[in-house]
Amino acid sequence: MEMRNNPSSKSHKSVGKSPQSSPMRAVAQSLEELGRKQETVYDMIVNVSKKVDPALLSWTSLIVGGILLGVVEYGLTIFQVGINEWKHDILMKNISSHHFGVMSFVGLNCFLALIAACLVSKFSPICGGSGLPEMKALLNGTRVHNMLSKRTLIVKILGIGLVVAAGFPVGQEGPMVHIGAIICSGVFSSRIFNPLGEDEVRIESAVDNGSFQSQKGLFATIGGAAGIAAAFNAPIGGILYVFEELSTFWTPDTTFRAFVCTAFAALSAQVCLYAGVNGNHLESRVIFNVQDLRSNVG
Repeated sequence: MEMRNNPSSKSHKSVGKSPQSSPMRAVAQSLEELGRKQETVYDMIVNVSKKVDPALLSWTSLIVGGILLGVVEYGLTIFQVGINEWKHDILMKNISSHHFGVMSFVGLNCFLALIAACLVSKFSPICGGSGLPEMKALLNGTRVHNMLSKRTLIVKILGIGLVVAAGFPVGQEGPMVHIGAIICSGVFSSRIFNPLGEDEVRIESAVDNGSFQSQKGLFATIGGAAGIAAAFNAPIGGILYVFEELSTFWTPDTTFRAFVCTAFAALSAQVCLYAGVNGNHLESRVIFNVQDLRSNVG
């Protein structure tokens, strides 16, 4: 008797596989739905900030901006010190073994300067100078492209660290004003401290947009003062410097706001330098040290 394949058996087998795969699909779909519904931490903070008094958010953004500037100043200092230690090790090896100390010194400095120049020319040409003339133009109402962007901030930090470590006759005065303006204006413009955001304010009304841009310029001015305070541990000096060189409009309320921001910037920088990673403290800011050899004379 001839045996024939029963099509119903195949169908039963194929149906038997579906119960094994269906639970996996259900789990995957539930996870996708949960991911869509679940709020991120950032969204939760934004929703909470919408219920907070705007004046409190403004003061909090000043404090946060000052603390961030202190942390950036600490990182910039460690970056410069690390490059100088690397240069010192290479120079000592070449002097002791190959007697090419001068050539190595010049070559390393040119290499660092070349990296900084490539970063500026390729990614952010606005970082080519100190940033003070551009800041004055911006605060006087001139639109300067990419003046306060994140890319400009990164290139500015890396560039000033490289050229200072290369031994060029430049300092952190102007660049720290620019860096402080970017950080403080960026903190103010973030949706955490300004729930609407810059784009939504621009769409809502021209009056609100004008007020927003005015406040952003004020925070950029205060950030410049905080940058000086973090770099030179001089809160009052940072306020006086910006008041004399940079600001176009100043009120007594701005003075107190600037003092709070500069105080937190200087304090956070010093705390980081004393209690930093790997035991780095205030003495790590000394890049070049000339020892007192008068006791050995005679």
